[in-house]
Amino acid sequence: MVQPWEADIDLDIAQAARLIHAQFPDVAMAAGVDGPEALADAMAPLGEGWDNRAFLVAGRFVFRFPRREIALSFLEAERAVLPGLRGRLPLPIPLPRWLGQPSEAFPYPFIGYACVPGETADAVDFATLDLPALALALGGFLQALHAIPPPPATPLDQLRRSDSRYRHAQASARLAALADRALAEQAQALLDEAFAALPPDSDAVGGAQRCLVHGDLYVRHLIVREGALAGVIDWGDVHQGDPAQDLAAAWLVLPGSARAAFFAAYGPVDAGTRARARLRAAWDVAITLHYCEGADDPPMHRAALRCLADAPTWADQQGQ
Repeated sequence: MVQPWEADIDLDIAQAARLIHAQFPDVAMAAGVDGPEALADAMAPLGEGWDNRAFLVAGRFVFRFPRREIALSFLEAERAVLPGLRGRLPLPIPLPRWLGQPSEAFPYPFIGYACVPGETADAVDFATLDLPALALALGGFLQALHAIPPPPATPLDQLRRSDSRYRHAQASARLAALADRALAEQAQALLDEAFAALPPDSDAVGGAQRCLVHGDLYVRHLIVREGALAGVIDWGDVHQGDPAQDLAAAWLVLPGSARAAFFAAYGPVDAGTRARARLRAAWDVAITLHYCEGADDPPMHRAALRCLADAPTWADQQGQ
């Protein structure tokens, strides 16, 4: 069976270097090299998600190449929205600088940015972090983001994010396919509890929101440096929608002990939005567990297990 994270096109460092050099010879000049082969020597794999493969160039630039056709609309959203956020947020974000065009060598557009330095939070030992400080920084970042009027080019939600029955059924189906039945039952209980806590009008209220949201905020899209939150990356899911989609990070990223600090920085959140955020977080845990059973990704598996271990705190209302 074809899995949603499987690529319909891929490329290696040498191919990526030739594409970058052909369209952006200034990148090679900035890296202090001459020619695509030398540029490839100055590059390293940075990461691979469901939608894109990323390469670090000379330790200074990041180039992302779509792995699936569906990712094209996500890159287009970044290209349209991120430039308008320059200087308006309290943490660095990647700003598109090089906009690669399709060619005979590679049929999709691609995109390059100055690197946001640090490590993704999934690669960091959480025991080394000041979690209350991270919670304050993350809550403050989202408060600032959600206060920005969505630029006219910001897409609407096209992925049925506010369709709670669809999301619950989708996550339940993924969990039903897990070989580890004990783990699946834990995650299903978390999902069912979050679904049951939704108020009757939840879908209508969430679907009517027009807030500017990141749309896919979890540990791999947060940059940490010297123990502190240092940036937010991968904005392909940016859209006008329900702030609950981002507030799910209070559960996906933070333990219960740091959640109060997050909401203190963000500000008041009504019970319905909080419930929708919890459902989004539980959905994410289920999807991640299913992905990790079919792909070799220990950091994300650890992140999902950390969420399950923290599950007794998820329904606690004191952090609001």
